[in-house]
Amino acid sequence: MNKRALLLAANLTISAAGAGMVGLSVYKDHQASEAREARVRQLVERFHGCPERFQADRECFTPDERTRMLLSAEEAEGQGRFEEAGRTYIRLMRSADNDLMEAKAREMAGRCPPETRRDLNEEMTVRLEAIRRGAQEVRAAAAQAPAPDAGIRQGEPSRTAQETADAGAPQGAQTVAITVRTQPSGVEVVRVSESSIQVLCTSDPGCQLSMPMGSEPVELIFRKSGYTSRNQTVVPDQARTMDVTLEAEARRPEPPQRTAPRRSAPPRESAPRAQPQPQPQPQNPPNATVISSPD
Repeated sequence: MNKRALLLAANLTISAAGAGMVGLSVYKDHQASEAREARVRQLVERFHGCPERFQADRECFTPDERTRMLLSAEEAEGQGRFEEAGRTYIRLMRSADNDLMEAKAREMAGRCPPETRRDLNEEMTVRLEAIRRGAQEVRAAAAQAPAPDAGIRQGEPSRTAQETADAGAPQGAQTVAITVRTQPSGVEVVRVSESSIQVLCTSDPGCQLSMPMGSEPVELIFRKSGYTSRNQTVVPDQARTMDVTLEAEARRPEPPQRTAPRRSAPPRESAPRAQPQPQPQPQNPPNATVISSPD
């Protein structure tokens, strides 16, 4: 076999290997695309199960569930569990337009190792696509559904019209004062909206809020470190006073500390007692007369 034939065979081998690698890469991309589509469809089907809530909040969570998830994400972020916090923020995302939850999720992903960061970014992509597709499908399904019987008698104004008539002038420019009194003091009053998490005031032991007048209930979160957070709604249709008491969190019993057994000190060797020295007996002086007693 000459040199030209060897070169041709080598080129064919390299081309075949390259084609195999490209084919494997395309196959893996196809598998990843199918897995992503399956997760998107799973989310969209769940959105179909709560059409009214999804159209309002882009999720099926209740306000209480959403609040608990948000507090859990903040706690995980504060303790450095960035992956856990990021996944919770992703579940709270509502859209890609100035969504605070998306910004927090991307911030948490940036603090994770590269592999975890890729997983979180992929999860964000899936959720945003599911929200976009779910909004289209749920809206289309609602448009095709027959209108429910409102049960309004002829000549009776609708509830919204009646409320507008009772309210008189538009209420957008008016505000009401909501006085908050808490036990203990130092409680943060938080309002969570679609685009922000806002601390309205901190009680000392009370504080006052100024809210636009309206008939829709507003949900507030009362929180303080060491105490169980509490959710409470208020209708800002007139000046009100809210009395809120937080319960202290139960302290976890501290595990007993193991102490090393104390080693007994070796007994001290006592010094030998001094033996009493015999006292010298007095001797008779020389030339002394010894008087003996008669028998």
